[in-house]
Amino acid sequence: MGLLDKFKKTSKKRSVKEEVVEHLTDFLNTRRNMGTYPADYGIETFVDLGTDKYIVLKIVADIKNGLEKYEKRIHDVEINSIPSESSFHLAFRISCKIQDFSYAFQISFHSQNKIFQLESPS
Repeated sequence: MGLLDKFKKTSKKRSVKEEVVEHLTDFLNTRRNMGTYPADYGIETFVDLGTDKYIVLKIVADIKNGLEKYEKRIHDVEINSIPSESSFHLAFRISCKIQDFSYAFQISFHSQNKIFQLESPS
């Protein structure tokens, strides 16, 4: 069960994959040090000066460290940056295993669009 599931009321039984995807969505949409969550839950608000490569490396490390700590149901996590023509658009592919099935998630940080897509198991 994800950290935020404790506060949700639902009567429908969900699969582990659905629970993990929902928790990943909650985690990636939570900014660190905001609200009453643990201080290291979520991802940092990146308002850093530096190269795109530096910022991408910081975001990848931040996501990976957070997932390793707060989502124990996934393993073999690999995070890769997806190239973009705009420096205002960052996209990543998270590949992992949930109960020995491989999944890939594509996430995108964009000032106007929020994309979170689950690909079929491989």
